[in-house]
Amino acid sequence: MDYRFLGKTGLKVPEISFGPGNNNVTDDREGITLIEAAFDLGITLFDTANFEKKGKVEEWLGNVFANKRDEVVIATKFSGNTTRKYIVNECEKSLKRLKTDYIDLYQFHNWHSAVAIEESLEALTTLVQQGKILYAGCCWFKTYQIANTLRAAERNGYTKLVSIGAKYNLLGQDVFSPYVLGEVLDQDLIPFCEEEAFGLIPFRPLAGGLLTGKYSPGQAPPSASRYAGSTYHYPDFVEKAQPLLEVVEQLRPIAQRRGESLAQFALAWTLSKPVVSSVLIGANNLAQLKECASASGHTLSAEECSEIDEIRNVLPGCVAGSRARK
Repeated sequence: MDYRFLGKTGLKVPEISFGPGNNNVTDDREGITLIEAAFDLGITLFDTANFEKKGKVEEWLGNVFANKRDEVVIATKFSGNTTRKYIVNECEKSLKRLKTDYIDLYQFHNWHSAVAIEESLEALTTLVQQGKILYAGCCWFKTYQIANTLRAAERNGYTKLVSIGAKYNLLGQDVFSPYVLGEVLDQDLIPFCEEEAFGLIPFRPLAGGLLTGKYSPGQAPPSASRYAGSTYHYPDFVEKAQPLLEVVEQLRPIAQRRGESLAQFALAWTLSKPVVSSVLIGANNLAQLKECASASGHTLSAEECSEIDEIRNVLPGCVAGSRARK
Protein backbone atom coordinates (compact mmCIF):
# COMPACT_ATOMS: atom_id res chain seq x y z
CA MET A 1 0.00 0.00 0.00
CA ASP A 2 1.29 3.47 -0.92
CA TYR A 3 0.51 6.49 1.22
CA ARG A 4 -0.07 10.20 0.64
CA PHE A 5 -0.58 13.27 2.77
CA LEU A 6 -4.16 14.43 3.37
CA GLY A 7 -4.18 17.75 1.53
CA LYS A 8 -1.51 19.99 3.03
CA THR A 9 -1.68 18.41 6.48
CA GLY A 10 0.99 16.18 7.97
CA LEU A 11 -1.48 13.31 8.20
CA LYS A 12 -0.47 10.32 6.06
CA VAL A 13 -3.29 8.25 4.61
CA PRO A 14 -3.33 5.15 2.37
CA GLU A 15 -4.13 5.58 -1.31
CA ILE A 16 -7.06 3.20 -0.82
CA SER A 17 -9.31 3.72 2.21
CA PHE A 18 -12.28 1.66 3.36
CA GLY A 19 -15.83 2.65 4.19
CA PRO A 20 -17.15 -0.31 6.24
CA GLY A 21 -20.67 1.12 6.09
CA ASN A 22 -20.76 1.24 2.30
CA ASN A 23 -21.84 -2.35 1.71
CA ASN A 24 -24.65 -4.81 2.40
CA VAL A 25 -22.98 -6.30 5.48
CA THR A 26 -25.03 -6.16 8.68
CA ASP A 27 -23.61 -9.07 10.68
CA ASP A 28 -21.18 -7.88 13.36
CA ARG A 29 -18.67 -10.68 12.87
CA GLU A 30 -18.66 -10.26 9.11
CA GLY A 31 -18.25 -6.48 9.39
CA ILE A 32 -15.36 -6.81 11.82
CA THR A 33 -13.70 -9.46 9.64
CA LEU A 34 -13.69 -7.11 6.64
CA ILE A 35 -12.20 -4.30 8.71
CA GLU A 36 -9.45 -6.59 10.01
CA ALA A 37 -8.75 -7.82 6.47
CA ALA A 38 -8.51 -4.24 5.19
CA PHE A 39 -5.99 -3.39 7.90
CA ASP A 40 -3.93 -6.47 6.99
CA LEU A 41 -3.86 -5.19 3.38
CA GLY A 42 -2.31 -1.91 4.52
CA ILE A 43 -5.50 0.14 4.62
CA THR A 44 -5.20 2.48 7.60
CA LEU A 45 -7.93 5.05 6.85
CA PHE A 46 -11.46 4.02 7.77
CA ASP A 47 -14.34 6.37 7.02
CA THR A 48 -17.84 6.18 8.47
CA ALA A 49 -20.59 8.40 9.92
CA ASN A 50 -22.69 8.58 13.06
CA PHE A 51 -25.73 7.19 11.20
CA GLU A 52 -24.16 4.30 9.27
CA LYS A 53 -25.87 1.06 10.25
CA LYS A 54 -27.26 3.03 13.21
CA GLY A 55 -23.81 3.55 14.70
CA LYS A 56 -22.74 -0.09 14.41
CA VAL A 57 -19.85 0.72 12.06
CA GLU A 58 -18.28 3.00 14.66
CA GLU A 59 -18.68 0.20 17.19
CA TRP A 60 -16.97 -2.27 14.83
CA LEU A 61 -14.03 0.10 14.41
CA GLY A 62 -13.85 0.61 18.16
CA ASN A 63 -13.74 -3.12 18.79
CA VAL A 64 -11.04 -3.76 16.18
CA PHE A 65 -8.71 -0.87 16.94
CA ALA A 66 -9.11 -0.33 20.69
CA ASN A 67 -5.59 -1.65 21.30
CA LYS A 68 -3.89 -0.26 18.16
CA ARG A 69 -5.56 3.12 17.87
CA ASP A 70 -2.44 5.03 16.81
CA GLU A 71 -1.92 2.72 13.84
CA VAL A 72 -5.05 3.91 12.03
CA VAL A 73 -6.77 7.08 10.87
CA ILE A 74 -10.44 7.15 11.78
CA ALA A 75 -12.74 9.54 9.96
CA THR A 76 -16.38 9.94 10.87
CA LYS A 77 -19.14 12.47 10.24
CA PHE A 78 -21.89 14.28 12.09
CA SER A 79 -25.13 14.19 10.15
CA GLY A 80 -28.50 15.77 10.83
CA ASN A 81 -27.57 19.15 12.28
CA THR A 82 -24.67 21.60 12.49
CA THR A 83 -25.45 23.55 15.66
CA ARG A 84 -22.78 23.78 18.33
CA LYS A 85 -24.79 21.63 20.75
CA TYR A 86 -25.43 18.92 18.19
CA ILE A 87 -21.83 18.72 16.98
CA VAL A 88 -20.43 18.48 20.51
CA ASN A 89 -23.03 15.89 21.57
CA GLU A 90 -22.55 13.75 18.46
CA CYS A 91 -18.78 13.87 18.85
CA GLU A 92 -19.10 12.50 22.38
CA LYS A 93 -21.37 9.69 21.17
CA SER A 94 -18.99 8.79 18.35
CA LEU A 95 -16.00 8.77 20.70
CA LYS A 96 -17.85 6.35 22.97
CA ARG A 97 -18.80 4.01 20.14
CA LEU A 98 -15.27 4.18 18.70
CA LYS A 99 -13.76 3.47 22.12
CA THR A 100 -11.25 6.26 21.63
CA ASP A 101 -10.47 9.66 23.04
CA TYR A 102 -9.89 11.33 19.67
CA ILE A 103 -11.12 11.30 16.07
CA ASP A 104 -8.53 11.94 13.35
CA LEU A 105 -10.91 13.55 10.84
CA TYR A 106 -14.33 14.82 11.93
CA GLN A 107 -16.51 15.86 9.00
CA PHE A 108 -19.68 17.74 8.15
CA HIS A 109 -21.92 15.27 6.35
CA ASN A 110 -23.55 18.10 4.45
CA TRP A 111 -24.23 21.83 4.47
CA HIS A 112 -27.00 23.33 6.62
CA SER A 113 -27.85 26.86 5.54
CA ALA A 114 -30.05 27.50 8.60
CA VAL A 115 -27.02 27.49 10.91
CA ALA A 116 -24.26 30.09 10.60
CA ILE A 117 -21.04 28.40 9.54
CA GLU A 118 -19.23 30.37 12.27
CA GLU A 119 -21.20 28.52 14.95
CA SER A 120 -20.22 25.14 13.51
CA LEU A 121 -16.58 26.13 13.13
CA GLU A 122 -16.42 27.45 16.67
CA ALA A 123 -17.66 24.08 17.94
CA LEU A 124 -15.06 22.22 15.87
CA THR A 125 -12.35 24.58 17.07
CA THR A 126 -13.27 23.82 20.68
CA LEU A 127 -13.09 20.09 19.97
CA VAL A 128 -9.65 20.53 18.41
CA GLN A 129 -8.47 22.51 21.43
CA GLN A 130 -9.76 19.76 23.72
CA GLY A 131 -7.88 17.13 21.71
CA LYS A 132 -11.08 15.30 20.79
CA ILE A 133 -10.56 15.79 17.06
CA LEU A 134 -7.35 16.39 15.11
CA TYR A 135 -8.69 17.70 11.81
CA ALA A 136 -12.02 18.85 10.38
CA GLY A 137 -13.39 18.11 6.93
CA CYS A 138 -16.61 18.03 4.96
CA CYS A 139 -18.70 15.97 2.59
CA TRP A 140 -21.28 17.07 -0.01
CA PHE A 141 -20.21 20.74 0.11
CA LYS A 142 -20.39 22.87 -3.01
CA THR A 143 -17.18 24.59 -4.01
CA TYR A 144 -18.39 28.03 -2.96
CA GLN A 145 -19.45 26.61 0.42
CA ILE A 146 -15.94 25.32 1.02
CA ALA A 147 -14.55 28.71 0.02
CA ASN A 148 -16.94 30.54 2.36
CA THR A 149 -16.05 28.16 5.19
CA LEU A 150 -12.31 28.70 4.69
CA ARG A 151 -12.79 32.48 4.67
CA ALA A 152 -14.92 32.38 7.84
CA ALA A 153 -12.25 30.29 9.58
CA GLU A 154 -9.51 32.69 8.55
CA ARG A 155 -11.48 35.78 9.65
CA ASN A 156 -12.24 34.36 13.09
CA GLY A 157 -9.19 32.25 13.82
CA TYR A 158 -11.20 29.01 13.75
CA THR A 159 -9.84 25.63 12.70
CA LYS A 160 -9.87 25.23 8.93
CA LEU A 161 -11.34 22.36 6.97
CA VAL A 162 -8.65 20.26 5.32
CA SER A 163 -10.56 17.86 3.06
CA ILE A 164 -13.76 16.96 1.29
CA GLY A 165 -15.39 13.63 0.50
CA ALA A 166 -17.02 13.88 -2.93
CA LYS A 167 -18.56 11.48 -5.41
CA TYR A 168 -16.04 11.25 -8.22
CA ASN A 169 -15.25 8.71 -10.93
CA LEU A 170 -14.35 8.65 -14.59
CA LEU A 171 -17.98 8.29 -15.73
CA GLY A 172 -18.87 11.76 -14.40
CA GLN A 173 -22.40 12.34 -13.17
CA ASP A 174 -24.15 9.36 -11.61
CA VAL A 175 -27.41 8.68 -13.44
CA PHE A 176 -28.65 6.20 -10.81
CA SER A 177 -27.67 8.15 -7.72
CA PRO A 178 -27.40 11.72 -8.99
CA TYR A 179 -24.90 14.08 -7.46
CA VAL A 180 -27.36 16.22 -5.56
CA LEU A 181 -25.21 19.35 -5.85
CA GLY A 182 -25.39 19.28 -9.62
CA GLU A 183 -21.76 20.32 -10.12
CA VAL A 184 -19.32 19.46 -12.86
CA LEU A 185 -16.52 18.31 -10.62
CA ASP A 186 -13.74 18.18 -13.21
CA GLN A 187 -14.44 21.80 -14.07
CA ASP A 188 -15.12 23.24 -10.63
CA LEU A 189 -14.32 21.33 -7.44
CA ILE A 190 -11.22 19.49 -8.67
CA PRO A 191 -9.32 22.63 -9.79
CA PHE A 192 -10.34 24.43 -6.58
CA CYS A 193 -9.03 21.64 -4.38
CA GLU A 194 -5.81 21.48 -6.37
CA GLU A 195 -5.18 25.21 -6.08
CA GLU A 196 -5.96 25.23 -2.35
CA ALA A 197 -4.08 21.94 -1.65
CA PHE A 198 -7.39 20.78 -0.20
CA GLY A 199 -7.52 17.01 0.29
CA LEU A 200 -10.00 15.10 -1.89
CA ILE A 201 -11.32 11.73 -0.75
CA PRO A 202 -13.46 10.45 -3.65
CA PHE A 203 -16.24 8.00 -2.88
CA ARG A 204 -18.26 5.86 -5.30
CA PRO A 205 -15.12 5.57 -7.49
CA LEU A 206 -16.55 2.54 -9.32
CA ALA A 207 -19.88 4.26 -10.08
CA GLY A 208 -21.86 1.81 -8.01
CA GLY A 209 -20.31 -1.14 -9.85
CA LEU A 210 -20.72 0.11 -13.42
CA LEU A 211 -16.93 0.31 -13.70
CA THR A 212 -16.31 -3.26 -12.58
CA GLY A 213 -17.15 -4.95 -15.89
CA LYS A 214 -20.02 -7.03 -14.50
CA TYR A 215 -22.65 -5.19 -16.59
CA SER A 216 -23.03 -5.25 -20.39
CA PRO A 217 -24.66 -2.65 -22.68
CA GLY A 218 -28.23 -3.49 -23.66
CA GLN A 219 -28.52 -6.32 -21.14
CA ALA A 220 -30.42 -6.62 -17.87
CA PRO A 221 -28.27 -6.56 -14.75
CA PRO A 222 -27.09 -9.93 -13.35
CA SER A 223 -29.51 -11.39 -10.82
CA ALA A 224 -27.22 -10.98 -7.80
CA SER A 225 -26.06 -7.45 -8.65
CA ARG A 226 -26.86 -4.08 -7.05
CA TYR A 227 -29.18 -3.03 -9.87
CA ALA A 228 -31.15 -6.28 -10.12
CA GLY A 229 -33.70 -5.23 -7.53
CA SER A 230 -32.54 -6.91 -4.34
CA THR A 231 -31.45 -3.63 -2.77
CA TYR A 232 -32.29 -1.03 -5.42
CA HIS A 233 -34.87 -1.19 -8.17
CA TYR A 234 -34.25 0.50 -11.52
CA PRO A 235 -36.78 -0.62 -14.14
CA ASP A 236 -35.08 1.68 -16.66
CA PHE A 237 -31.59 0.28 -16.00
CA VAL A 238 -30.93 -0.96 -19.54
CA GLU A 239 -31.82 2.37 -21.13
CA LYS A 240 -30.06 4.55 -18.57
CA ALA A 241 -26.93 2.45 -18.36
CA GLN A 242 -26.49 2.04 -22.11
CA PRO A 243 -24.30 5.13 -22.82
CA LEU A 244 -22.26 4.58 -19.66
CA LEU A 245 -21.59 0.92 -20.36
CA GLU A 246 -20.69 1.66 -23.98
CA VAL A 247 -17.93 3.89 -22.61
CA VAL A 248 -16.86 1.16 -20.20
CA GLU A 249 -16.56 -1.32 -23.07
CA GLN A 250 -14.28 1.10 -24.92
CA LEU A 251 -12.13 1.40 -21.81
CA ARG A 252 -11.83 -2.36 -21.33
CA PRO A 253 -8.98 -2.82 -23.90
CA ILE A 254 -6.93 -0.09 -22.17
CA ALA A 255 -7.31 -1.88 -18.84
CA GLN A 256 -6.32 -5.18 -20.45
CA ARG A 257 -3.30 -3.53 -22.06
CA ARG A 258 -2.23 -2.38 -18.60
CA GLY A 259 -2.81 -5.81 -17.08
CA GLU A 260 -5.57 -4.53 -14.77
CA SER A 261 -9.16 -5.44 -14.08
CA LEU A 262 -11.65 -2.72 -14.96
CA ALA A 263 -12.09 -1.90 -11.28
CA GLN A 264 -8.34 -1.52 -10.77
CA PHE A 265 -8.13 0.59 -13.91
CA ALA A 266 -10.93 2.90 -12.74
CA LEU A 267 -9.21 3.33 -9.37
CA ALA A 268 -5.89 4.01 -11.11
CA TRP A 269 -7.58 6.79 -13.09
CA THR A 270 -8.80 8.40 -9.87
CA LEU A 271 -5.41 7.97 -8.19
CA SER A 272 -3.80 9.72 -11.15
CA LYS A 273 -5.40 13.01 -10.13
CA PRO A 274 -2.89 15.10 -8.13
CA VAL A 275 -5.56 16.38 -5.76
CA VAL A 276 -6.66 12.92 -4.60
CA SER A 277 -5.42 11.99 -1.13
CA SER A 278 -7.18 8.64 -0.76
CA VAL A 279 -9.89 6.80 -2.72
CA LEU A 280 -12.72 5.53 -0.53
CA ILE A 281 -14.01 2.09 -1.47
CA GLY A 282 -16.77 -0.15 -0.23
CA ALA A 283 -16.65 -3.96 -0.38
CA ASN A 284 -19.10 -6.75 0.32
CA ASN A 285 -16.47 -9.47 0.50
CA LEU A 286 -12.77 -10.15 0.81
CA ALA A 287 -12.24 -10.67 -2.93
CA GLN A 288 -13.57 -7.20 -3.75
CA LEU A 289 -11.48 -5.69 -0.97
CA LYS A 290 -8.27 -7.32 -2.21
CA GLU A 291 -8.91 -6.35 -5.83
CA CYS A 292 -9.42 -2.69 -4.93
CA ALA A 293 -6.54 -2.52 -2.44
CA SER A 294 -4.17 -3.87 -5.09
CA ALA A 295 -4.81 -0.74 -7.21
CA SER A 296 -2.54 1.25 -4.89
CA GLY A 297 0.56 2.39 -6.74
CA HIS A 298 -1.23 2.33 -10.10
CA THR A 299 -1.42 5.63 -11.96
CA LEU A 300 -1.91 6.62 -15.57
CA SER A 301 0.37 8.62 -17.82
CA ALA A 302 -0.74 11.95 -19.30
CA GLU A 303 -1.06 10.20 -22.66
CA GLU A 304 -3.33 7.53 -21.21
CA CYS A 305 -5.47 10.17 -19.48
CA SER A 306 -5.88 11.99 -22.80
CA GLU A 307 -6.86 8.73 -24.51
CA ILE A 308 -9.46 8.10 -21.81
CA ASP A 309 -10.78 11.66 -22.05
CA GLU A 310 -11.44 11.15 -25.75
CA ILE A 311 -13.70 8.23 -24.81
CA ARG A 312 -15.41 9.56 -21.66
CA ASN A 313 -16.15 13.08 -22.93
CA VAL A 314 -19.38 11.94 -24.59
CA LEU A 315 -20.89 11.70 -21.10
CA PRO A 316 -22.33 14.66 -19.15
CA GLY A 317 -20.15 15.83 -16.29
CA CYS A 318 -16.87 14.79 -17.93
CA VAL A 319 -14.42 17.52 -18.84
CA ALA A 320 -11.15 16.95 -20.68
CA GLY A 321 -7.84 18.35 -19.60
CA SER A 322 -7.66 17.58 -15.87
CA ARG A 323 -3.98 16.80 -15.55
CA ALA A 324 -2.52 13.52 -14.39
CA ARG A 325 -0.38 12.97 -11.32
CA LYS A 326 3.33 13.04 -12.11
